[in-house]
Amino acid sequence: MSREVLALAMAQVGEFLALLLLVSGVRKWLWRERVVRAVHSLTEVPDGFAWVLALFASVGEVGGGVLMAMPATRQWGASIAIALWSVYLVLIYRAIVHGRRALDCDCSFSASRHLLGWFEVARNAVLIGFAVAVLCAADPAADILDPRALLAAVALMVIYVSLDVAMNLDLRPAAGST
Repeated sequence: MSREVLALAMAQVGEFLALLLLVSGVRKWLWRERVVRAVHSLTEVPDGFAWVLALFASVGEVGGGVLMAMPATRQWGASIAIALWSVYLVLIYRAIVHGRRALDCDCSFSASRHLLGWFEVARNAVLIGFAVAVLCAADPAADILDPRALLAAVALMVIYVSLDVAMNLDLRPAAGST
């Protein structure tokens, strides 16, 4: 793979992660009551402190997204993303291991709630891997956004949200149906 192709691929992944962080951070702010409940459930901290953690997560995601969107600060944004998604991964893993799969982590774009499972752990691990790749390949000397990267980011976001919604569908037959 040529250096230019790799640079474009990492720019596309970086822009996708930036968009994901921005949308997630804004969503956390708009639905902050649900997010505070989720933070309380995952961390088991008092509600007042859960609000502070939820605000920190929202601001961190938006800030990380803004930094990752710009080539000159992409490494900083990727570092923030790695830290946030690592914390989320550990909290979700801890909840699963301790048998608290029924709690709402509010880590989905889907409106429906579902049991926490290994999909959420794997998703966070993949996002961390992508962020590490972007961190390693980021070129701080780059000064412009490539329109191809922005278009690819939107396409990747559509795929991501579609997979997220599909993983939250309850495909079990309704009680009493044949």
